Amino acid sequence: MKDVLKKIGTWLFLGAASNKSFNIDKMLEVIIVNMIAMFGVFCFCSAFFLTSIFSQETYPAMTYIMAFVLAIVFTATHTNKGIEYFKVVKFIVLLSAMLFYGFVYAKATYGYVWSFLVPIMIIFLTNIYIGLILCFCYFFLMMAMEHLLGINEYELFFRQIFVYWFLVVMVGVYEALRMWYNKRMQEDKEKIEILSLTDHLTKLYNRRYFSDMIEKEFARAIRQKECLSFLMIDADKFKDYNDTYGHLHGDELLVSLAEIFKRIVKRSEDLIFRMGGEEFGVLLPNTEFKGAFSIAEKIREEVQNSTKITISIGLASIFPKVGEISETLMKLADSNLYKAKETGRNKVVG
Repeated sequence: MKDVLKKIGTWLFLGAASNKSFNIDKMLEVIIVNMIAMFGVFCFCSAFFLTSIFSQETYPAMTYIMAFVLAIVFTATHTNKGIEYFKVVKFIVLLSAMLFYGFVYAKATYGYVWSFLVPIMIIFLTNIYIGLILCFCYFFLMMAMEHLLGINEYELFFRQIFVYWFLVVMVGVYEALRMWYNKRMQEDKEKIEILSLTDHLTKLYNRRYFSDMIEKEFARAIRQKECLSFLMIDADKFKDYNDTYGHLHGDELLVSLAEIFKRIVKRSEDLIFRMGGEEFGVLLPNTEFKGAFSIAEKIREEVQNSTKITISIGLASIFPKVGEISETLMKLADSNLYKAKETGRNKVVG
C-alpha cells in the first residue's frame, strides 16, 4: 500500500519529470506547477458542481477558461514533451494565475486576500530578479483596478499593500538566502571533488583519478581506433637530493617539475598525474609514438636545463584492441622506465 501511494504521489506531483535527472530546484518548480494546476482545477470544478446543485448562479467564462488552461498544464507536465518545454508551461501558469487573481481581485468579495498568494507563487517559480519584476507588475495591476473601479476603501487598500509587500520582501529574502546557500553548497562540493582528485602538493591529478581516466581513455581509444600514449616519469636520484637539500627543498622541486609538465603538455585532453612520491604520469589520448616521444624529450630537456636533477621517462604507445586491458599500457611504460634507469638515466625509452 505504501509503495502504491508513493507511486501515485510521484506521478501527481512530478509527472514525467520523475524520469529525468533534474536538480532539486527544477524538481521543486515542477511540483509547484502541478500543485497550482491541481488546486486550480479542483477549486473550479468544486465551485461549478456546488453552484449547479444549490443555486442558479453561473460563473463567468473566465473561470472555465482558467480551469481548462490549468487542466492542459497538468496534462503537459505529465508528458515528456511538456517537460522538454517546461519553461513555456511555467510561463503559461504564471500568466494565467496572475490574470485570474487579478480577475478575482476585481470581482470577488474579499478577492484581495487571494493576492497574497501571488508573491509566493511567482518568486518560487522564477528567480528572484524576474519574480520581483512580476510582483511589481501585479502591484500596478491592483493600483489600476483600485483607481478605475474603487474596489476597497483607501485604509483597507493601504493595509493590503503593506501585507502584500511584506510577503514580497519575506519571500524574496528567503529565496535570496536559499540561492546563496545553494551556491555555497555547490562551490564546497566542487572544492571537495577537486581535492579528492588532485595531489595537495603539486595540484596535479592524483593516482585515484588516474585509475578512472586510464580506463575511460582506453575504452575510448578502442571505440575510435586511436593510439593512446602514456609517459611514466621518475626523478633521478631524488632520495639523494632530499638528503642533501632537505625535504622542504624536495617538495619545492616536485612543484617545479609539475609546473614544467604543465607548460609543455598543453592540450586540454592531455592529463598529468602525480602517481606517488617522485613519480609522475602523462596520459596522451589520440597521440602516436612520434608525437609522444617529442613531448617526452621536451620535458626531459626542460627539466635538465631548469633544475638540479634529471628525469627518466618510460614511453608506451599502443592501439588498444577489444579484449585488451589498460594494465597493458601501464606495464609497457613501467618496463621502459626501468630500462631508462638501468641504462644510465636522463633519457626517454619507448
